[in-house]
Amino acid sequence: MYGTGLGVERNYEEAVSWYKKAAKQNFACAEKNLGYMYENGFGVRQDPAEAVKWYRLASEDGSADTENCLGCMYLSGKGIGKDYFEAARLFMKAALQGHADAQNNLGYRYQYGQGVRQDYSMAVKWYRKSALQGHAGALNNLGYMYESGLGVKQDYEAAMKWYQAAADQGFACAEKNIGSMYESGHGVPQDYSWTIRWYRAAAEHGSPDALYALGYLHETGRGVEKDYSEAARLYLQAAEKGSLAAQYSLGEMHYYGQGVERDYSEAVKWYLKAAEQGNPDAENNLGYMYENGRGVEQDYEEAAKWYLRAAGHGFARAETNLGYMYENGQGVPQNYGEAVKWYRKAAEQGFAPSQTHLASMYYFGLGVPKNHEEAVKWYRKAADQGNMYAKNLLGHLEVRGMGESKEEESLETAGEGAA
Repeated sequence: MYGTGLGVERNYEEAVSWYKKAAKQNFACAEKNLGYMYENGFGVRQDPAEAVKWYRLASEDGSADTENCLGCMYLSGKGIGKDYFEAARLFMKAALQGHADAQNNLGYRYQYGQGVRQDYSMAVKWYRKSALQGHAGALNNLGYMYESGLGVKQDYEAAMKWYQAAADQGFACAEKNIGSMYESGHGVPQDYSWTIRWYRAAAEHGSPDALYALGYLHETGRGVEKDYSEAARLYLQAAEKGSLAAQYSLGEMHYYGQGVERDYSEAVKWYLKAAEQGNPDAENNLGYMYENGRGVEQDYEEAAKWYLRAAGHGFARAETNLGYMYENGQGVPQNYGEAVKWYRKAAEQGFAPSQTHLASMYYFGLGVPKNHEEAVKWYRKAADQGNMYAKNLLGHLEVRGMGESKEEESLETAGEGAA
């Protein structure tokens, strides 16, 4: 009663005191409630490890609710080592007892292959079981499976039905997804007025993705008059709620001075937040800022570090920039072989600037044996994409007999910037 405020004034400390008295008598429900109090810091200092201890004691009773709670602790790694397999096992035990939240959690594990073999059909099975109990998250997730055609035949009308059922409960993610359906015209006629209504409803229910989506509409002028200031305002709200896309976009707004005053330091601040969430565009842009001393003190080593992180995602522009750092010995020891390696990775993705760099390495024999035919091949690939530098070089080489003249003129190269 003290924990819920029923019949008495809510008092978490008093609730904890009574839960502990009951837990001493091995009352599983009290043990589970103590775990919840320690997990969330209600009436006690927040202590995930202590929460796990109480959840484990309570789970000995086989309670589906407790098994689901303990599975969530293993999933997050709070108070115990992260273990997707143990989380999935506990979710399965609870799901088989008909626990709706555990069924949804298990469906998610199957959708993304966390602790179980990825299986979209199994994901749909468990989402459906949970959704039929009215679980808002499962209703939304089942809608997503129908929209994407994962584990079921793609069916936009079915997707909309499940999204609507979740939205009827005020579930923000579903409201945002309905807005996206109206924006794309999937299952419904394209209608930006409905898009905006649903995005606003989702935003009011706390969705950072909806705030970002509204910001993007204002930035691009879709369904509303283009308004960079309003876009920046919405991006800021979403970014402060942790939206990766909004953090990156807000960095871009500050970099270019769109809707806000140009401020490289602010751009760096938001790029960093997005980069810390693993966004390769932001990681690359941070490298660019450090390479050029914009918003931060110039630091080639730091630039190379961020380019490498972005390149690790297979991001072609960052691979090109990292190649340039190796070619010129900026932030890393000069190494033509490494430069060629990174240029090639980006060039093979069809990135024209890197194709011109790789061509130049072949032309001069830097990091690879000199090979004018190979150089021409890569210049032509870049030229076919409209790269003017490559077009000019090809014309120059053709005039000189495919580069066989005695005198080799400088083929200037330049690192590809971030923005």
